[in-house]
This record gives sequence, C-alpha cells and structure tokens, in this order.
Amino acid sequence: MGRRILAIAAAAVIALIGAVLVLLYARGADNRAVAAASPTAVYVTNTDVPAGTSLKEAMRLQEITQTQVPARSLPAGALTTVDDSNSALVALTDIAPGQYVLAAGFGETPTGQAALQVFAHQTTVDKPFIIQDTDLFSTVGYYELWDGKSPDGIISDAQASKSDIYLITPSNIPFEVDPIRYGGDKRESDDQFWIDLAKREGLNYHVLKSATRNGRRMEAIEIVGEHFDAHANIAYEREGQ
Repeated sequence: MGRRILAIAAAAVIALIGAVLVLLYARGADNRAVAAASPTAVYVTNTDVPAGTSLKEAMRLQEITQTQVPARSLPAGALTTVDDSNSALVALTDIAPGQYVLAAGFGETPTGQAALQVFAHQTTVDKPFIIQDTDLFSTVGYYELWDGKSPDGIISDAQASKSDIYLITPSNIPFEVDPIRYGGDKRESDDQFWIDLAKREGLNYHVLKSATRNGRRMEAIEIVGEHFDAHANIAYEREGQ
C-alpha cells in the first residue's frame, strides 16, 4: 500500500513538472513570436542619394525616411538609427531609390585622392569616359615604395573605386630629372613593380609597348575601344596649361 501511494505521488510530481515545462515553453514561444512581430525602425530611400551626401542632409531633403518593419523582416546590416553619432557620415556611393539604407553605405568624408575618386565616379553619369593619370592604386604603390606597406583602409577604398582599365606606360623613354616629383636622378620604381601590383590586386591592366607619344595614344585608343565599344570615337583634348 505504501509503495502504491509513493508511485502515485511520484507520477503526480512528474506530471506537474511536465505541465510547468509545457507552460514555460508556450510562454517563451509567445514571447518570441511577439518579439519577431514587434515593429523595428529602418530607413529607406525615396529618391537617389548622391555619393557624398550626409545622413543629416539626406534626412533634411527627405531623400531617406524612417519606416518600420517587423523585427523578423529586418534586413541584415540595415540602418536603424540616425543621431549625433552618425549624422555626419556620407554616402560612399550613389544609392538608388526604393532601397533599404544599410549602415555600411555611409562612412567618413573622403579626402585627398579618395575624394577625387568619388568625384570621378559622380561625373561619369553623363560622360562616356573619365581618364585619370593616377588613382588610389597609385597611392597604394607609393605607400609601399616609401613605407613598405600600405594601410588596409586605402587598399579597400582603392578596390571600391577602381577603374575599368589601367594603362601602364613603360619606362622606355628618356628619364628627365624632376626634383619635385622624383627627388633624385633616377626613377622611383621600375615597370615590374606596377605590373606586380596590378596583378596582385586583380586589376584589368595593359602595358603599352610604343616608345613614342603618338604610338602610345593609338595603343590606348585601341585598348579602350576594344573594352567599351569597338566603334568608339575617342579624341584627346587637354585642358589647362
């Protein structure tokens, strides 16, 4: 009789524990469901947001506005807050309308060569080509020549704004001493240094072969024409002195 009572009591305790566990699980599931459905603030673009536009300015012009989505639908990396800590950050590239705004799409104001790269990308909107004599990969190269290593931030910026084609002009023309640019009586680097850099960074590069100005110009026109349009009408016009 005593054993039967003990068994009944044990079964009752087990049943009670099971009921408590089921209740706790159900309550947790309810809480998770409520949390997943709870509204979360995000930002979306209403119009084009040009590169270089600050978050504060984009909000003022209503280029981006705040909306809400269920937490379960929150895009990874979405911008959820605009405040004093990030309002001065600027769009790193143009952002199309109808997009969720990602926090990684805004960063510090570009300066120096990085600022020139942003400007170059902005000005290609209504122009077929932008030709630069240097870009950020030149900065990467000179860092390595003078310091042995380039900062990771410059390399990532260079990759983000790299050009479609790189033309490497070989050193098969007479060297002229330039104390301002070179600081000595010989070239700072050889051709292979820039070829190796272009290979390492996965750049679309071509090494010109001609040793004359006109020959190099014709080579460059042919390479650009093959890349963009075989029938491109490319002319050279120098601005300034």
